[in-house]
Amino acid sequence: MSKVRCNLKDPFPTELLATLDLGNMDGHRDPLVERSFIATRSIKSFKNDNHSIIIGAFGTGKSAIFNLMRNKSEILDVYKNDLIVTIDEQIQFEQLKEDSKKYFPILSQKLTFQLLWKFQICRRISEEISSLNNFPDNDYETYLSEFLSRTGGRGGHLSILSRLKELFGKVSFKIKAKLSDIPVDVELSKGAEKSIKQIELNLDKVIENISKSIEERGIRQATVIIDKLDKFVAGEEYETQRSYIESLLELEDDLYTEDRIGFKVFLRSDLYDRLDFSALGPDKAEDNTLRLVWNREEIRAFVARRMYLALQDAGIWQMTNIFESSDMSDYQLRWYEKVLLKENKSGVKYKCSHYYNKLFGRKKSKRTLFEKLDLLIINKLFSSDLLHECSEGNEEPILNYDFFDTHFLDGNSSCTPRYMLVFLKELLEEANEFYYNSPHIHVTPVLEGEDWVYNIFDSHLVYKAYTQSKEKFIRHVSKVDDNWTSHIMELLEKKGGKQTFDYKWIKRNIQFTDGDDQALVFLIYLQVIGFCKPVKYERDIKKRNFELPILYKTAKNVN
Repeated sequence: MSKVRCNLKDPFPTELLATLDLGNMDGHRDPLVERSFIATRSIKSFKNDNHSIIIGAFGTGKSAIFNLMRNKSEILDVYKNDLIVTIDEQIQFEQLKEDSKKYFPILSQKLTFQLLWKFQICRRISEEISSLNNFPDNDYETYLSEFLSRTGGRGGHLSILSRLKELFGKVSFKIKAKLSDIPVDVELSKGAEKSIKQIELNLDKVIENISKSIEERGIRQATVIIDKLDKFVAGEEYETQRSYIESLLELEDDLYTEDRIGFKVFLRSDLYDRLDFSALGPDKAEDNTLRLVWNREEIRAFVARRMYLALQDAGIWQMTNIFESSDMSDYQLRWYEKVLLKENKSGVKYKCSHYYNKLFGRKKSKRTLFEKLDLLIINKLFSSDLLHECSEGNEEPILNYDFFDTHFLDGNSSCTPRYMLVFLKELLEEANEFYYNSPHIHVTPVLEGEDWVYNIFDSHLVYKAYTQSKEKFIRHVSKVDDNWTSHIMELLEKKGGKQTFDYKWIKRNIQFTDGDDQALVFLIYLQVIGFCKPVKYERDIKKRNFELPILYKTAKNVN
């Protein structure tokens, strides 16, 4: 007989399943992003503030981090006292190319884009400084106040192109700036006949006064966070997009010596991998880049944390219920671990506990407390064995955590929180419907080994939710860009039971209206969003064979 007593609610209140809140798949809108935050290895590196370029696939958390920084979250405490300067505008790259030629006819595209970026960054930092108390508080800030007045005043948050169009219709500019060690002194042609005066701007002096103002106010640094530059585009738009982003990264490199100005540029990893870093040096760029990835333990932690919080908020359990109903004989909790497990993550006692855990915590060779906790939560809710469908169509048992490790990988061999939320929400819907239609079934705790568990999500329920969530995965990923939604659906319809496909098959079977090589662009897009993966790598994408990853394959047996 187990020495562990059951401290789980008996029976499980299945009527509350419909009320459980797992949060939002959009990092900008997720109300649980802070409470359920997982400190992944990538996040720990991010908090060291050694990288300016942050890259990741769709759904890896770029928007969530951007939002946490903008809101000065306690989670990212190293940036909490920074002056956070946001730039998150969707650029129309075709318009950018046309307007840059119009307003900067004597400059190369590279220098034009760097000048645009430097102007925009000077504007945005100056705007944020102007919102501080007692602005202007010194000569440096008086200079910045005059700069803002000359370039359109405070507020508005206009896009860079809108700002230029508005200004150049009224005045002419003479702009001085040093870009990639090249002094630029350019007089902009009038945008309209009503232009009546000329204004001289020295962007390097603006940067100098920004740095002095920040230092004078005792602020660690102005951290410029930039998002939404990596919308999927093709053809000439893509070349402009790439050049625009490369120019930004070169400007960031130019400003690296400015200790009071930092950058965080969020980009899709596939776009980053196609940038040209010859001007910076590939090794230098790689050293300044952080890749956001989720390993298996972190994905398990995400599943456990979301389910735990949903059940806690519904009043179904607390942390003590989990531990007291589990065999912890080989894992006696230390005082600081007990404090760390409490909901309150602040105060002197919590900070001391965090410090003790860092210095005297369990050896890395053993499973950490939180890894143990994640498995406890998963095992209390899910049957220990779930179902896996083999390639022949037959079903085999698979450990529940192995199921999470393997069945949610996309074509980039990546599993993201977004995929897990789609599945978990579908699982709750299926479970709610099942137990509502089965009022005679009462879920009571049972002893499994030395632990008390619910097994509320059995293998068939989980498998049904997984197969049905596949349709939602496909609908979601197909709508990342509306231009390709119908083509993805057409591919799935015509592929049928065909295991692999290639460029020639796409060109022959998918109907495109554009005269360009849209088959090639479509295939590139499918790889970008992880909808397909190469069976065997070839340098030339037209020679590769592709297959759907397990995440998007249709299950043969749907019970």
